[in-house]
Formats: sequence, structure tokens, C-alpha cells
Amino acid sequence: MFFISTFIFSLYAQEIDSIIDIRDDQVYKVVKIGQQWWMQENLNIGIRIDGTQDAADNVSVEKYCYDDLESNCGIYGGLYQWDETMGYNPSDSANPGKTRGICPFGWHLPTENEWTELTDFLGGLTVAGGKLKEAGTAHWNSPNEGATNESGFTALPGGYRKYDDSFNSIGYYGYWWSSTEESSTHACYRYMNNTESWVYVSERLKSYGKSVRCLRDSCRFSYLTISDENLNSVYSLNFYGDDVRTKLIIINSNAGEAVNISSM
Repeated sequence: MFFISTFIFSLYAQEIDSIIDIRDDQVYKVVKIGQQWWMQENLNIGIRIDGTQDAADNVSVEKYCYDDLESNCGIYGGLYQWDETMGYNPSDSANPGKTRGICPFGWHLPTENEWTELTDFLGGLTVAGGKLKEAGTAHWNSPNEGATNESGFTALPGGYRKYDDSFNSIGYYGYWWSSTEESSTHACYRYMNNTESWVYVSERLKSYGKSVRCLRDSCRFSYLTISDENLNSVYSLNFYGDDVRTKLIIINSNAGEAVNISSM
């Protein structure tokens, strides 16, 4: 399987990119903020279930769409219960985080520490919301206080699915899970609203449905040299499907480590 990336440039000098989620061929824009690469869009993977249902631990990713309308998932992404978001894995508080959950290959769910790194880089909780929110009132209700989106994060007010099966707050609030739990029944999240520039930190029942952003995994290599089995440099690579017929060796040029790759 392959991670496909197409580099593009922003008029605002943000370092941005795009990825293809090979599970469903959806394309997501991504942006570098500080030393982190974040999705610029809310995740929208999975099969829609009605708000009256709970997600199940099965082979499918299950999501809510606000008011049970698939069109809302197309704009605001899916809303996910915490356990479903985590892929039914345990809580994670590391930096960098280790839990992929429902994120694409090569990406993971942000921990509390990683969310804090983001807001600290943007000047702290009292001002970071304005720098993270999409500007204007195309999706946020007026006044969308302080919104500049200068970070490129493009936070949207997707609302949430409540424990009583109702949907609330679209246009007014955006809520995003972290991969860190508060207790066996509650997990931590971040939220923003249309009347303030704050990012708020809170915890809520894991049965709520909230938005998800993913972070790119950290690479342990400073830079890479790609060579064939005889350590000759490889200048042009062609991959077809999931079958890599010529074994490659990736040399960590900094530490002299070698990693043999037969498929990806």
C-alpha cells in the first residue's frame, strides 16, 4: 500500500500539501504548523450510522453525519465516538502520539500533549482559536470572533452528536477528540466557538460524537538514501500495486542503519 503526496504552495506562504487516503480515495489537504503536520480538514472515513445507534467494534469504521445527512459529512467530516476513533485501543498521552486509530496510514490521533504543542506554538489558548478557525461566515455563524486562519488549520464548526442521540451546535462550535482519556468513561477534547478566539480544553463522555483531525507520524530518519541490494543509488522508482519485486534498502545516512523493504 502506498502513501501518495502532491506538493503545492499557498499564497500565504504556509507549507501545505495533500494526501490520498487509499482506503476510500479521499483527498485531504494538510498543513505544517510549527514542527507538526496537521490535516486541514476533518476526517471523513467510514459508513454512516444513524444518531440513534452506537458504533460497534467490528471491521467497519462507523461515523455520524450531523442530522443524519451525508451532505454534512461532506462539508464538516464525520462525527465519531471516542472508542471508535481510537480503533478500540487504549489511551495515549505521548508526544509524538502512537495511536493510529481511524487515521490514514502514516498518520495518528493527536494526544493532549500534541494539542498543547499546537496551541502553545500559536500563542496560547486565549488567541489560538482565532488563528485556527476558518475566516468568514461561510460555515461559522457571525461574528466568528477573531478568526484569521493564519495557521492554515481551517477549523470548522461541525457540532456534535450528544449521548441522547441528538445533534447540536453546528455553525456555533467545533469539537475535536484527543487520544487521551480522562477516565474509563470520559476522554479529553478541544473546542472552539463563534464568539471567542479561545481554544477550550475539556472532557466528555466517550459516547459523544465529535470531529477528528489527524497528525502525520514522526520520521526517525534525518534524511534517507535509497539504494538497491548492492548499495547502488536508486534514482528512479516505479511501484505497481502492492507488489515490490526488487528489494530495496533504505539507509539512514545519519546513523548508518539499514531497513530492508519488500512491500509498503
